Amino acid sequence: MRPLPRFLPAMLLAVLALPWAWPASAQVRRCVQADGTEVYTDRACEAIGARERLPPAPPRGGDAATGVRPTCARSVEDLAYAVQEALQAGDANRLAAWYDWSGMRTADGYRLMERLQAIAARPLVDVQPAYAVPPADAPLPAPAAESGAPAPAAPPPPPRLRGLQVEQTLADGHTPSRVLFGLSRRYGCWWIRL
Repeated sequence: MRPLPRFLPAMLLAVLALPWAWPASAQVRRCVQADGTEVYTDRACEAIGARERLPPAPPRGGDAATGVRPTCARSVEDLAYAVQEALQAGDANRLAAWYDWSGMRTADGYRLMERLQAIAARPLVDVQPAYAVPPADAPLPAPAAESGAPAPAAPPPPPRLRGLQVEQTLADGHTPSRVLFGLSRRYGCWWIRL
């Protein structure tokens, strides 16, 4: 029987010590308290008396088991899910796949890709559709009244979709960062714009 090389025990000890030498990374969680208030924390949601916000449902037309992704976001929710996946992966190319590049010059495209890479490099907190709510004092259209009957109150106008709100943190893990992607609809698909 041949003796073990002298460096093998030292090498084995060094390999066993590696996992404890890696720095711990903090994960930002989005929690919802009982009153509906959202809280961002690095602790478990249950530890602060809240529950974790559920991730959005996967987009229709894609299959997570096979890895096949849809090539077209048919709804804003599908687009939000696709953008969230790309940002969670830190993949600017996947994010760019959902961008509306129509009419863009080459030099502008390179500058935009640098911006998308910077966005994809930041830790993700959440992606949600953003709505513009009309001001409370905005006049409502009066419904037509029938022959002397009092007109019923008009319902408030629905909120207008503004874009996709991306909540992130900067590299320090504490400083919030926010990006609002505009939306465009072409060929029956939804796309992001900056």
